Amino acid sequence: MRLFLFLLWLPVSLMATDCDSLVAAFNNEAALECFQERLADDPENVDLQIATLRALIDTGEDAAGNIALPYFEEAVAGAEQFIENHPQSAEGYYYQAVALGRQAQFLGGKEKVAMAKEIRLNVDRALALDDQHAEAYLTRGIYFYELATLNKALRFFAKLLYGGLPEGGLDDAAADLEASLKLAPQNTNTLYHLALIAERRKDYSACARYCELALAQERTDHLDSHNQALAKDLLSDIAKKLKKQEARR
Repeated sequence: MRLFLFLLWLPVSLMATDCDSLVAAFNNEAALECFQERLADDPENVDLQIATLRALIDTGEDAAGNIALPYFEEAVAGAEQFIENHPQSAEGYYYQAVALGRQAQFLGGKEKVAMAKEIRLNVDRALALDDQHAEAYLTRGIYFYELATLNKALRFFAKLLYGGLPEGGLDDAAADLEASLKLAPQNTNTLYHLALIAERRKDYSACARYCELALAQERTDHLDSHNQALAKDLLSDIAKKLKKQEARR
């Protein structure tokens, strides 16, 4: 509480910097409160609107269970308003896609498939407006990966819903993830999903390489430790498969 009382006395530029320092420290809940306070004082500030959307999603990602859902719902509503006010900005469509994707985690398999079309539409719009948006490529790459790895029951449902599966597969996923990696080579989420694709293709050497790259990155995002833990587990599994491959030679 003392922190926020102190912030009220700071110039706007310094207050925004302090909010960013909370993000850098992975204190996302405090960062969200900070951005929301700044936004209340300056509601037309586009940078603060975008920062608040991101902070809502980051805070939801940190929350446990159903506690996370209201953050994602608020992010969806905020992104919709942002798109209405700034239809030529890629950020609104990008954050709408991410928030919907996170919201979909609380839905059943069929509902997730039904929401996929809206997620794809938003991320495509983001990339149409900004073809250098690394995170949008990552989001669409994960979308394609999830689509390519649907189980048989959900594939049948998608066929009923869409008359067939939406376009996209592992090759599309890999292309988008590689595009994202070129723009943001330290992203552990991108590296981990490229490792998953390599595993699916039984290219275990490439899988191990992507895992090792993910583990070598410094932690700059609040989900890096989670992604690196997943990469570590996958690398352990792949090491066993590589040994089996070598034993057969």
